[in-house]
Amino acid sequence: MNKPYLTSRAYKNYESLQTAGTLEALITNASNISFYEALGPLELQRFAQTIDLEKCPDLDQLKNYIDHSTHVLEIGAGYGRVIQGLRERRPELKITAVELAKNSVTHLQKRFQNTPNLRILSGDILEVPTRQEYDLALWLWSGLADLNRLEQRLCVKRLATLLFPSGALAIDLPADVTNMNATTSIENYYKLRLDPKLLYYGYIPPKDELIALCSKASLIHVQEVCYSTSTGKQRLLEVFKKA
Repeated sequence: MNKPYLTSRAYKNYESLQTAGTLEALITNASNISFYEALGPLELQRFAQTIDLEKCPDLDQLKNYIDHSTHVLEIGAGYGRVIQGLRERRPELKITAVELAKNSVTHLQKRFQNTPNLRILSGDILEVPTRQEYDLALWLWSGLADLNRLEQRLCVKRLATLLFPSGALAIDLPADVTNMNATTSIENYYKLRLDPKLLYYGYIPPKDELIALCSKASLIHVQEVCYSTSTGKQRLLEVFKKA
């Protein structure tokens, strides 16, 4: 079995657990939000700069979808990387950004104060007050991995209800999950330790599992895009459309 490919020097402190069941029990969106709150939006931005996601090469790969959208939903807005990238590419685009980490929400509200056509929603995507109004939903920079398998299914199901007919969902994940020599009992699960108190637990579903869970939400897989950052990190964008 193989560990996920991780794209930062900080990820060199990868630590495996003994069983997948143990790690599955530790992965929750709420617990990983504590990780992001402790990390802070500015450190998250430095991290994005280190791995060359700051300038949004993922959005460049999604240009056709963005150009044909009038209202985009971002799940996990962080420090505002995607908001800024969308504003630069389509200033007139309407954007709704959802973020759960409170310090990131505060940062976003200050950074984008008085920005037109932007709505920032504080809370969990499963609970925030919104409705079917989006042409495109963006779940980028491995945001899906923050959730356990049940939470992933619930979130995909919710996102499907928020998309207009023929709307699209784009999910970004690491491309290479091979050659890491992990044991088969922890396939696709991982644990990150940035310091003794700063822990992150994640799950990256295999492609067939991701396609299956989206299919159950009436989202059909339509495209896979492999791209590389300027630092040579390979990533995948899986695109689904509402049936």
